[in-house]
Amino acid sequence: VFAEATYQWKDGNLVYAKASFAEGFSVESNMEYDNKVNPFYNTYCKFDRVDFLASTFHWADNTLGVSKNNLTKISIRFQPNGEVGSELGENFIFEYSYEYDGDYPVVQKSTQNVSVLRYEYVK
Repeated sequence: VFAEATYQWKDGNLVYAKASFAEGFSVESNMEYDNKVNPFYNTYCKFDRVDFLASTFHWADNTLGVSKNNLTKISIRFQPNGEVGSELGENFIFEYSYEYDGDYPVVQKSTQNVSVLRYEYVK
């Protein structure tokens, strides 16, 4: 995979990502978060270099654990020719809501496809 990636971080959260691929298309993502603890933070991998993982996942999904807070909204723009601002392309918005036990999520709901993810913690 030949790609170039740009990332912006704010307060421990990945808020912007853009991956431009050699084939001429790009994916640009903007993310928003709550102020609660993401239980997957730093669990699986470090997202600090351009590699296959970084160019495959263009956003900070909670289960990747790259951001310290829980993802509430992601706006994704696919550009077939890689040009920012091009009228070609597709936009997608995904939003999530949570139920909490203290600072930790116990239920995550997707507003688009009505999926529900339940978190269970073992003491």
